[in-house]
Amino acid sequence: EYLSRLFKQASAYPAFEYHLYCKKLSMTHLIFVDDLIIFCKAKPTTLKPLVDAFKEFTNCSGLRANLAKSQMIFGGDCSHTQQLSYQK
Repeated sequence: EYLSRLFKQASAYPAFEYHLYCKKLSMTHLIFVDDLIIFCKAKPTTLKPLVDAFKEFTNCSGLRANLAKSQMIFGGDCSHTQQLSYQK
């Protein structure tokens, strides 16, 4: 629930852009037992507040994403954003 609140705050950031099909519902993510799916535009100005929120959650909870089991999936032409995200 804490992560959901952090993502909701991140979506209030002025430059945040929802995924095309999620804007009506103000949906930024879905959480299952041990899975997290994030929906947003693949733009640095949208990704940064979500990454910051996830980092805050990690720092507060001590829970960390298993990068070996994690993946990022981009739709459309997001080659520039993909390159930026893989550099970090």
